[in-house]
Amino acid sequence: MLELLAPGGSYEGLTAAVNAGADAVYMGGKKFGARAYAQNPEERELLDALDYCHLHGRKLYLTVNTLLKETEVERELYDYLLPVYEHGLDAVLVQDFGVFRFIRKHFPDLPLHASTQMTITGPDGARMLKRMGAERIVPSRELSLQEIRRIHGEVDIEIECFVHGALCYCYSGQCLMSSMIGGRSGNRGRCAQPCRLPYELYCGEQKRSRENQKYLLSLKDICTLQSLPDLIEAGVCSFKMEGRMKRPEYAAGVTQVYRKYLDLYTREGKKGYKIDPEDERMLMDLYNRGGFSGGYYETRNGKSMMSMERPNHQGTQAARVVGVQNGKLCLKALEPLWAKDVLEGESSGRGKTELTLKENVAAGKEFTLSAGPRMMKKGQVFSRVRCEKLLQELQEKYMKGVLQEKIKGKFILNQENPAILTVKWKNQSVTVTGEKAETAANRPVEEETIRRQLMKTGNTPFVFEELDIVIEDGLFYPMQSLNEMRRNALEQLREKILNQFSRNSKSCLEKTGESGDRETPLSVTAGKMEEVPALLASVETAEQLLAVSGDSAIAGVYLDCCMFLPVSRTQPLTMTFGEAVDLLHSGKKRCYLMLPMIWRDHVKNAFEHIFTPELLRKADGFLLRSSEQLEYFRQFFQESFEKKEMIADAGIYTYNKEARQFLEDWGIDRDTLPLEANRKELLQRGCEGSEMIVYGYLPLMVTAQCLVKNTSGCRKTPELLRLRDRKHADFPVRNQCAVCTNMIYNSVPLDLISAGKEISELHPASFRLSFTVEDKEETLRIVRAAKACLLRGEAAEKAVESGTKGHFKRGVE
Repeated sequence: MLELLAPGGSYEGLTAAVNAGADAVYMGGKKFGARAYAQNPEERELLDALDYCHLHGRKLYLTVNTLLKETEVERELYDYLLPVYEHGLDAVLVQDFGVFRFIRKHFPDLPLHASTQMTITGPDGARMLKRMGAERIVPSRELSLQEIRRIHGEVDIEIECFVHGALCYCYSGQCLMSSMIGGRSGNRGRCAQPCRLPYELYCGEQKRSRENQKYLLSLKDICTLQSLPDLIEAGVCSFKMEGRMKRPEYAAGVTQVYRKYLDLYTREGKKGYKIDPEDERMLMDLYNRGGFSGGYYETRNGKSMMSMERPNHQGTQAARVVGVQNGKLCLKALEPLWAKDVLEGESSGRGKTELTLKENVAAGKEFTLSAGPRMMKKGQVFSRVRCEKLLQELQEKYMKGVLQEKIKGKFILNQENPAILTVKWKNQSVTVTGEKAETAANRPVEEETIRRQLMKTGNTPFVFEELDIVIEDGLFYPMQSLNEMRRNALEQLREKILNQFSRNSKSCLEKTGESGDRETPLSVTAGKMEEVPALLASVETAEQLLAVSGDSAIAGVYLDCCMFLPVSRTQPLTMTFGEAVDLLHSGKKRCYLMLPMIWRDHVKNAFEHIFTPELLRKADGFLLRSSEQLEYFRQFFQESFEKKEMIADAGIYTYNKEARQFLEDWGIDRDTLPLEANRKELLQRGCEGSEMIVYGYLPLMVTAQCLVKNTSGCRKTPELLRLRDRKHADFPVRNQCAVCTNMIYNSVPLDLISAGKEISELHPASFRLSFTVEDKEETLRIVRAAKACLLRGEAAEKAVESGTKGHFKRGVE
């Protein structure tokens, strides 16, 4: 199976994509979708979209790929899904483990697809989701062809991959930048796209980025026409195009091109596969950010994937300035131009200049436009950012008129029996009868007249491909009766096609033993305060470790495994893991190993090279930071030795009780409270048995790109840098060369220590101090403040000069 999967940002966009050849469309409703600002349909329109897809032999996947709060799971999710479930929804795309568990429980026969926001990066995560009941995974977009091939070879599960459109700078599902800076959470479908804003990179006081590198976090869109055969051979079965926030013409145009080449590969194979440059040019006209990249499939990272000069549509090179005469701009067309095309260029000191053409211009021809006072240089190139002719062609071809399915029919008319009309589409057929014919008094009805009348299918979803007519001579039959038979037959065929997708929710409820009434009172839970929560610390440097190891108030320490992974043989480690464990155990502290946030093949290989089973036995437990690690360590414990304590970090999201129960079922001993929930939401979720991060520079992004490599070249040397935004806020950046990732932290630390009374009332099992960029003195000062406020209930000394309470008060939408 090779499926072309298109975006449906609106009903109009969905129909355009289907008309252009999409096999399936993914679409959000009014709730719980990762594109909250798209033109998502209301319930009735969503059901109509389902019908449209099914009538044309296509599928519709509903995006429920955000994290859900406890109130939403308890009170809204079931009623939201029930109508589309009954109407024949083909699958749900899910990010939240709690939502996944809820749907498996209440809608057990509804296919589930694991969204790319689940950050699946290898066979471990795929294996876990297969066991959970997923039919398909959408792995992280950062994976190489080799990694995808390995998942396909080891796990029998469908793989869906992005082949065209925008890329996030951060691994999807792990980004908190928009949320922490502006309160618009990507995990809730409201990303404000801070990665498309200008930044500068500093190391100390030295500026690393250049003037033409303003948009350091902006990636080019991907285009995989060239590598499509390789993706197919790697095991990808569904080819996904991004674009729910773009116009319907974009969905139609991209679908049209990829339909052409999937069909070409099916017919000709790899040997006959060749790309027409005009198709690539058309995709550039639709949308590009300074050209395309092939994505991560064949490139780990690098400048060639970035659009650092400009973050938005750059169009195609359309015209060159040849001079200015009498206040008019003289240009030469570099390609055919059309009336109403929009050209864009840079005016000296005045920003962008947009010009709209009033007439067609042939390639190579010179033409003039009013330039006004704008200062334009000779030789400057204007880009076409809107190709009117292309948009009009796509509208005419895919957005006007009616898509009709070819059907076969047979009409029988004789004097002895009522008239019979049978219509057939694929394996579905319907037969209707009409009134009997009469002997003609004057002119008998002719076969051609009957054919012409029955062929008038109008705006229905059907058109006759074949129509056999068998009639006796000398009969009269009224046209009104023919019209009625045709209407009845086509309507019944439509209903028969759609009815095969319908489900009975009653049988589903009987299976789960649930009542149809979902209006249960919302429970509010606080943990029992049987003892003072334990105080733990996570550290990323040896200096921080030495600072916390000498304080008896710290009950346990999480050691970042990157501290013990050598970048090169010439760079000695400050301390080995065994020495760190011994240091902590000598102070009667528990020692936990903190895993990387991303668990790809190269990361796992580097980890296993150092951390042998014998060495891992020294640890008291593990802080798991990726869903991949849930499966990896579950298997590891079964195969190697007795189970150790397992704690899930905040990036393994537990917004709701269902997600917490999922982790408990999986053998997790403790979860970490979500960083985007406010106090009331934490109470509703329940905090007992959970850990709460009360201090730290929170990780906003973890990325496969490297700011050092993209600005000054790879040095294979870990550094602490600063990313400065347009408001002069500095975000610490650590390039973790041992695992080839960059971590971007918030510009100010989370400080809930001063809210000690309020957070203590939540009664979590433990508090965590998360140390990342602090030196020894800063670390000691934070520990002193935490002890005073959280353990002794005293008024805390000021822990930090400038901090934030994060979402504890405000939360996110």
